Amino acid sequence: MIRILTVGTLVRDPEVKSAVTGKSYTKATVRTEAKQFKEGDPDSLMVFITAFGESANELARLTKGDSVAFAGRADIRAGEYQGRPQATINVTVDKLIDDKRPPRKPKTETPAPLTRAALATVAPDGGSIADMPEDRPW
Repeated sequence: MIRILTVGTLVRDPEVKSAVTGKSYTKATVRTEAKQFKEGDPDSLMVFITAFGESANELARLTKGDSVAFAGRADIRAGEYQGRPQATINVTVDKLIDDKRPPRKPKTETPAPLTRAALATVAPDGGSIADMPEDRPW
């Protein structure tokens, strides 16, 4: 089994399908590229993805042209397309990351490191933290 993490662009709208058991899943085609895409560029690769559960719901909300990143188990096969050798990569998605998620809350600023002067405040026992010797191991 090969684990894969990649980023690409949806080539068409994802398709929601139902399995024989009645559970739904979503299939999509993603174009990944090593450099700027041009028609027929051998550095572009189509990846066929299948997602189940929550990942399937997230994938179904996307549309053609959306950027998507995903991780999963890859099945790589060799074949021919229009008379040329072609690799086929099918990925069963474990984790989907898309640009349509709500933005994360910004991190709060980290406080400035404490200095000896800042520690010279009065302790509850009347002493000062600054009065402690520098050679303490803690």
